[in-house]
Amino acid sequence: MTSDDSSMSSSDDEASSHGSSSKFSNKTSRSATATCPSPTELLQSPRLVVLCNTLAVGTFCLLAVALLIAAVNRQQAAVAEVPTPPSTPPSEEVVERRQATEKHMVPDPPVVPASARFLCVYREGVGQAGLDVRSFPYAYCHYLAYCCLSVLPSLGDRAALDTLSQLGTAMGGTPFSVSVIVGGSPVEDPYLLALLLDADSVQRLVERLALVSRKRDESGTSSSSLFSRVYLHWKRPRPRYKAAITRLAGVLRAQLKPHSLRLGLVVDGDSDVAAAFDFPSLLDMLGDRALLVAPQSRSAPDPTRGGYHSTEIISRHADLGRLSKNYGDHVCHGLRTAAVTVNGSEAAIDISYGSTCSMNITNVYSRGQATVGVTAFGDTVSFLEPPNASKFAASLCKEAKTDCVAFWDPESDDYAGTCGGPSFPLIKAVVGMPV
Repeated sequence: MTSDDSSMSSSDDEASSHGSSSKFSNKTSRSATATCPSPTELLQSPRLVVLCNTLAVGTFCLLAVALLIAAVNRQQAAVAEVPTPPSTPPSEEVVERRQATEKHMVPDPPVVPASARFLCVYREGVGQAGLDVRSFPYAYCHYLAYCCLSVLPSLGDRAALDTLSQLGTAMGGTPFSVSVIVGGSPVEDPYLLALLLDADSVQRLVERLALVSRKRDESGTSSSSLFSRVYLHWKRPRPRYKAAITRLAGVLRAQLKPHSLRLGLVVDGDSDVAAAFDFPSLLDMLGDRALLVAPQSRSAPDPTRGGYHSTEIISRHADLGRLSKNYGDHVCHGLRTAAVTVNGSEAAIDISYGSTCSMNITNVYSRGQATVGVTAFGDTVSFLEPPNASKFAASLCKEAKTDCVAFWDPESDDYAGTCGGPSFPLIKAVVGMPV
């Protein structure tokens, strides 16, 4: 009984052991099957399909780019191999037609800047004390300059006082600025030279200017000032005085300041005169509107130069041109104006100096077409109809890099005197007033 039970027990253990071994083997087989899918399952995986599609698209794009680059390189090589035919110049007919077209193209007309200011120089006529409100265009001026006081006391002081005292009444309530010019003729140059050498002369000039500038009422009490700036006009200074002129300007500026007077300079518009001034130092010292570039008086034009009313006249004076570009706010450029009357077109006027005033013109300013004679910087004379006058002044503003234009009374000039004296339609044309 015992041996049978033992053998049965042993058999049961073997069977149990065999069964458990069989179960372990099945689990291991199932685990191996889940970890390593079959090739069929791999081919049916959606991730593999996406990866293959991505690789295919990328490969296609790379091939397309490579083919495109190769095609472009072949095309460039083919173009480089083709010889370039020599360029043939255009025919004379084509050139002439092009030039004619360009010549007749209407450029945009220059426009006077809205910021432009007009300075009018009033020259006291011989034996004509006081302001002549009938002929002088004070109503069109932002600044007025009276010409001229002598460096030394003279009989002209009384006439100057009479004129200056009338300016305020003539202008009414219009705000404006009045200046006086001291010097302005070759005979004054020795007196200006004395200022460089004698401090007492400078002091006496300052005291006199301060006295003249004070406006007095009927009781003799000093009130407001007749003018606000003093322009020193040395006609023909020598270049060797350049440093001394700069020192004189500094002394005068300091002594005039307590009297509420500012200092400026009038410089004749030619390079020889410009060489006698240290412009950068002077303008840095004196400030806004400190330089008035005046046309030379009594200078006959040279018709061979051309550009009678063009901006050539500005570019000839290279020193002043460079000065304007750097110090435009300090510079005011002058034009000399006069007018004659004709009964024809502008083309009928002979521009030569000798025949301008020999046209048997009668009843000057009474009828016909008024045109304006302009001298800019002293070497050119022309006659402009009023519409062209505005263009000329606008070109001056543009080329000279300044918004200040001075109109110089030509009363003492030969051609103006012979032709009937000064008139000022140019200023009216520039500011848009009817002539």
